Amino acid sequence: MMFSVIVQMIFNLLMTVLIEVTVALILKVRNGYDIVLIVLINCVTNPILNFLMNGFIYFVSFENLAVNTLLILLEITVIISEGLFFCKNINCGKINPFLFSLILNGSSFAAGEIITIIVR
Repeated sequence: MMFSVIVQMIFNLLMTVLIEVTVALILKVRNGYDIVLIVLINCVTNPILNFLMNGFIYFVSFENLAVNTLLILLEITVIISEGLFFCKNINCGKINPFLFSLILNGSSFAAGEIITIIVR
């Protein structure tokens, strides 16, 4: 059980990084340092989000409304946190760093939902 959760968390992180770096490149982020920072911030925020979600589902509730509410709150927290990080550390071009974070996270979230639908 624990091994499968860890494998799933690693898969989630890899997919998130792949999607968000791709979207950043589409948005014309070309500086290698900025791309590395996008990868690093995701290596911090993604495992935390997944750990909290898995813990909540396992220990508290599997009820859809509660899980979806927590997911939305955590995603908003990640968007704000990464936006603050981007403000200080990344050249987002003409895009507001919070909008940049919303676009990256929205893209990886949407892709994750599509993958979940396909796999089920």
